[in-house]
Amino acid sequence: MQVVESPDFVRQDNRPVVLAIGSFDGLHLGHQKIIDTTIDIANRKNLVSGVYSFYPHPLKVIKPDTAPPQLITEERKVEKLKCLGVDYYFQQHFTDEFSRISFHDFIKKILLDKINTGYVVVGEDFRFGHRAEGKKQQLLEYGKKLDFEVSIMSAYEIEGKKVSSSLIRRLIQKGKVEEVPRFLGENYSIKGTVIHGAGRGRKLGYPTANLKLLTEYVLPLPGVYAGYTHFRNKKYRALASLGYNPTFSPRQEYSIEIHVLDLSQNIYGREISFEFVEFLRPEKKFNEVQKLKEQIEKDILYTREILC
Repeated sequence: MQVVESPDFVRQDNRPVVLAIGSFDGLHLGHQKIIDTTIDIANRKNLVSGVYSFYPHPLKVIKPDTAPPQLITEERKVEKLKCLGVDYYFQQHFTDEFSRISFHDFIKKILLDKINTGYVVVGEDFRFGHRAEGKKQQLLEYGKKLDFEVSIMSAYEIEGKKVSSSLIRRLIQKGKVEEVPRFLGENYSIKGTVIHGAGRGRKLGYPTANLKLLTEYVLPLPGVYAGYTHFRNKKYRALASLGYNPTFSPRQEYSIEIHVLDLSQNIYGREISFEFVEFLRPEKKFNEVQKLKEQIEKDILYTREILC
């Protein structure tokens, strides 16, 4: 897969593109259905497949206060698109200037003139152009007028629930990480750099990696989670404690502390990720440090069991 960036979208193979368009802010199973359809159409018509999406998320530019927290980084988005088998990722740098483009100019100057789009695939809630004035009906009309085909896909549902980024965010925020893979297609993960913390975990005998996140991720409900830490292409069983450390101080800042099982090397300053598998328990204040240590040991034993 080739990443082709705006404003020029230069590529060597200028064959017409079957293009999926959307924010794809999670590449969940609904998004993947659209992209799989795009690839199938491209294969049938002997064309190339492409995904046209935005970086950063449009709301970060238009209404920053209402922008949703992220499910994946842009780096992870590119990785997932490669795995899906797309030929091109057309990355539109979303700016204030771009936000003012009309839907007519968007279709004519970008989709047709720059990308050479021959077929467009979008979801039923697709909007485009300045103030989202362009809707699916306009897209269908322009397709007939300017000679490109359009497929508008209905919402993808699983067990009667519409698969959406907002649904997945709600599940994460409620701590229901076990339900996320049904809709996201994989466990929810966060990535960050290991920084020095207060050192309490080491004093307790359970050293933790304090994580400074790479982006504004959706944060799960405070509590303790079992999962996997990924470091240098290896996967380790781990526990993550998210919250405010109420046992030690009622005014602690929110932190993410990860205890990695069976990893002894120094990882300060390194990037690691944590993959959420199961919610173990809510955050709790212990009156005695010994009680906390006993609970941590139980959490570790249970994590080893469920991730055996």
